[in-house]
Amino acid sequence: MKHSHPTTEGRRDRIPAGNAWNCARALLLGLGLALAACATDEQSPGSDLPAFSDPRPADRQEVSEIQSLLAERGYDPGPADGIAGRRTVAAIKRYQSDAGLPEDGEPTVGLLARLTATADEAARPVERPAMPVEAVPMASDEIGYQPGDRYVYADGLVETVQRVGMDRVSWRDSNGDSFTAMTAVGLPLVDWGYGTWLGRSETARDESAPWPPMPETEAVFDVRTEEWTGEGDDRQVTDARWTCRNDGKRKVQVPAGRFDAIAISCERSPAPAGVWQRRVWFSVPEIGHPVRRDDLDGAGIELQSARLVAALPGGKDWPPAVRAGLRAAVQEALSTRPVGRETAWRSTAIGDNFTILVTREFRDSDGMLCRTYVLTRRRGDTGPRRLYPALACKPAGDTIWRTPRLETPAG
Repeated sequence: MKHSHPTTEGRRDRIPAGNAWNCARALLLGLGLALAACATDEQSPGSDLPAFSDPRPADRQEVSEIQSLLAERGYDPGPADGIAGRRTVAAIKRYQSDAGLPEDGEPTVGLLARLTATADEAARPVERPAMPVEAVPMASDEIGYQPGDRYVYADGLVETVQRVGMDRVSWRDSNGDSFTAMTAVGLPLVDWGYGTWLGRSETARDESAPWPPMPETEAVFDVRTEEWTGEGDDRQVTDARWTCRNDGKRKVQVPAGRFDAIAISCERSPAPAGVWQRRVWFSVPEIGHPVRRDDLDGAGIELQSARLVAALPGGKDWPPAVRAGLRAAVQEALSTRPVGRETAWRSTAIGDNFTILVTREFRDSDGMLCRTYVLTRRRGDTGPRRLYPALACKPAGDTIWRTPRLETPAG
């Protein structure tokens, strides 16, 4: 769930390949590097030079591609805005260090060629945090965010997972804006791009303190935010102290259903005038995502509230038959199953088991028939699971159950 814009707050704010093939690639890569070493000064850039050694500066589009490829590998270059700022240069140097290359930090055509050509066997970054403190990575046996997962809110905003790193997630929303957030609920955004307004933050948190905080305890940390517009050099830097608490379990009602959620509240000081001072996330561990988020000013008056309508599995890498089969199973469950009875569906193609449980039926203020349901995805028969709660409604005369705000077939 996107955090609000840290300053203006005008918008809402996780080496495959066979050995023989790898050896062949390594030999080819070594040959390319040897040819690069033999290149003379008389060679014109971009003509006879090996692609990996092309020293020409990357243009803005190419820099943006470099940033995206580095982000996919976990190097945290900031937003893919095509601007080679300090964060991008630092990410390039970390990649070069891990790949055994000279650490010049230069975004070049050759660097883009190398990142593109080695996408399937990229050297992963060593454990060297890009920010002073990193969130605790998600356990490897959990089902975390998946590329293509969508979260639909009552105000019509839809946020879609683009890429997933070890401890952070890149998102894009239905307004075309992008941002990177930690997988851990409640921590500030890593970076964001709202139109031409760009920003990033660094969080210094006591690593000895657990996150989220233990029930009824506090965690205090400092956040430095840097923001700018487009290519302008004027940067606005602000420092704030966040004090966060685990307020325990709360019953929360949102369009997607009723849940027992953990309330994590954070206050920041100083807070810009007219924007949130206190924020409360209501998170459900088995959903792995907040179902509600409230922004309050210094007087406790609600400024904004994000309420979940639907969590929809992306299945970006699923075969089309799997996506179609799951959608058909959801439609059948919504049409035929009574409240409280599960429908089971299994995909042999991806090895996951799914259940669809209808939890409530009602008519909305316009008289439209609606049902809430929970789609559960489980790895194998006894593996970890993740819940996707959602609301679906069926307009009069229609045979298809649809996700409100999204208006696409449920499932």
